[in-house]
Amino acid sequence: MAALGLRPKRGALAALALALSVATAGAVQAEPAAGNRLAGSNDPYLLQHARNPVDWYPWGPEAVARARRENKPIFVSIGYSTCFWCHVAEETIYSKPAFAALMNQWFVNVKVDREQRPDVDRIYQLATELMTGHGGWPNNLFLTPELKPFFAGSYFPPEDDERGRPGFATVLEAVHTLWEDDPSRARATAERAFAALQRYQSQATATGATAVEPAAWRERAVRRLEESFDPENGGFGKTLKFPRAPALALLLRAHREGDRHSLEMATATLDAMTAGGIHDHLAGGFHRYAVEATWGVPHFEKMLYDNAQLLGVFVTAWKITGQARYREQALELGGWMLREMQAPDGGFYTALDAAVDGREGTTYLWTHAEIREVLGADDAEHFLRTYTLTPLPPEKIRPDSPEAVEDPPGVLRLRRDAAAEPPPAQWRQRLLQARSARVQPARDNKLLLGLNGLAIESLAMAAKAFGRKDFEDAARRAAQRLWHVGYDPRRHTLSREIFGGRAHTEGFLEDYALLGRGFLALAENTGDKRWHRHARELGAALARQFLRPDGSLTPAITQDLLPMLLPDDGDDALPCGTSAAIDLLGRVDHGPRAREAQRILTRVSGQVAQNPVQWPALLAWLPESQAAHAGSRQATLATPVATAGVVTGHIELDLGTTPPRVIATIEIAPGYHVNANPASLDYLVPTRLNLEGAGAPLYPEATLFRPSFAKDGLRVYEGRISLSAPLATPVKDLASLRATLTVQACNAASCLPPATITLPPAQRAP
Repeated sequence: MAALGLRPKRGALAALALALSVATAGAVQAEPAAGNRLAGSNDPYLLQHARNPVDWYPWGPEAVARARRENKPIFVSIGYSTCFWCHVAEETIYSKPAFAALMNQWFVNVKVDREQRPDVDRIYQLATELMTGHGGWPNNLFLTPELKPFFAGSYFPPEDDERGRPGFATVLEAVHTLWEDDPSRARATAERAFAALQRYQSQATATGATAVEPAAWRERAVRRLEESFDPENGGFGKTLKFPRAPALALLLRAHREGDRHSLEMATATLDAMTAGGIHDHLAGGFHRYAVEATWGVPHFEKMLYDNAQLLGVFVTAWKITGQARYREQALELGGWMLREMQAPDGGFYTALDAAVDGREGTTYLWTHAEIREVLGADDAEHFLRTYTLTPLPPEKIRPDSPEAVEDPPGVLRLRRDAAAEPPPAQWRQRLLQARSARVQPARDNKLLLGLNGLAIESLAMAAKAFGRKDFEDAARRAAQRLWHVGYDPRRHTLSREIFGGRAHTEGFLEDYALLGRGFLALAENTGDKRWHRHARELGAALARQFLRPDGSLTPAITQDLLPMLLPDDGDDALPCGTSAAIDLLGRVDHGPRAREAQRILTRVSGQVAQNPVQWPALLAWLPESQAAHAGSRQATLATPVATAGVVTGHIELDLGTTPPRVIATIEIAPGYHVNANPASLDYLVPTRLNLEGAGAPLYPEATLFRPSFAKDGLRVYEGRISLSAPLATPVKDLASLRATLTVQACNAASCLPPATITLPPAQRAP
């Protein structure tokens, strides 16, 4: 918050929460609820909170209407069903009547599953990062009734702790007091936070278009990955280690273009992950990330999106190197997905929890004594010549744990100095059988259609590479179910998820694009052409609903109460919707869809060129030139025209009026137009004159332009136009004025990236 100037004059709101000494709500009790508004939810995470005494609302107009009617702040808590600290918060805070009483009295409380609503999660995760310098889940924010954040944090402990963190009752009291006693300060903080979000949104789309150079981008991205590569332990970074499947796929792609070191980085990382504790050596699959540099101790969630992508990465590594260990790991991963994550009717579940009974990793941990008990002393000694146990960090062991200090619980991993011959597989099977008798982690049983697209793609690849019909059958069954249940052929719309046997939630850009790519992979690897037809249908629906006239993509079909939508700014743990859409549209046909892929790529080319390492999935998929996307060997992509080359202008001073006025004359090239002010649609960039020391500009009458996507037409300016603004203070000459024009030029087919153009004084004849 300090970095954004969001602190009140005598300390940040967080400092206010720390400083206030208030009584907790022990005297105010809430009756335990038999069920709140989440009881009828169609989402596993929301259902986990359905019996809290908190009067939770799901995200929607009912909660917002009440907040505005009663002038109460909104407390929004965002998490997901396998989030460890979300479970801790539910147990220590939201299930407690004393905390619920304060929440219900002072706030309108909203629960959001980030996996169900990535649009809500994205804007408020960014808000928390901007306001506090860090993020994570659960993500807890206090919003004005207009949904603008004025205080944010992650997990709040129940009571003030020795580390100086305010307890949840302290936070609630502080925020309530601020809202009641100084609402103007709270709203001013919210406006500054919202302005910061708007700046981020504009900066993410302000970079102009440039030449598309996939090979050069890949080379620069690989050099950036080299800077953070850990040569001793593999992976990227020195502390937390994430699989980063898109980055690994990029490295393997770069190797095919002759970059030898990229293969070394990829294989070193895959080998370190496979040997480490992040890999489940008994059941298969990879945990979400490692909490230390050697990959020894994981955060124990298992996510479909990680494992589905890693399956494809291991298949590609085997194809490149021919090394049997990558084939074996791919087969193990595919088997784990079919065994542990496959729904009976087809499709793949979302994730496995990290904890059992509030203790992280309990199911997966072993002591030496437990291994000896299962295998016997001699076999255990032999087994532990190849495998070892990495102890948990002290902070992850509860003080009341019964484990003896001399034999602490640890995570199974391969020794770095392991013997060449691994111990018999039957020993791992005996340990797995014993482990299966323990209480198992909960599973998130919803099917996310986009993530299932990743699973279908990788299983189809592995099925063809290894001749595994069971993989092909699983991919086909998943595709059939998702298409039958999740796609509405009348409306040509896709749902986000399937839960309880029914489709729920409007699909997002990433769902259409990733599922479409999965269908393409199924068609290409099995020869079944119907999946290419379905991929083409999804591509057409995507272009119709998410593609804007300027070539940008919106992440969601509707804004749905949110004050803004944040565009994609790169790939993360999985490919973003924009990257997947470019690939899908570029491959699904050689006609309109390929041209749309070219437009989208042109639109984001400046962003990619500026920071290519942020777009690893896109770079892994892009062909050598845009010719492949356009379907012609001879096609090339020229550097696109910029708005500044289409719109020009100058300013003059009119002293014949009172007060004097500045006249801005704008010339728009033939065949182009710019949006009027105000613009006809929310997402269009209005023409705006920015003039220091002047009043509000007067804009000319607009012309009506009727493109195919706007039946009522768009208000635009064409040709030569004039704008004027009264001077607030006298000036001697135009040289003392700074005038700029924010504008976006479009033609009948597409729009150029918006630009801010400086308007010079008019040139006078000598």
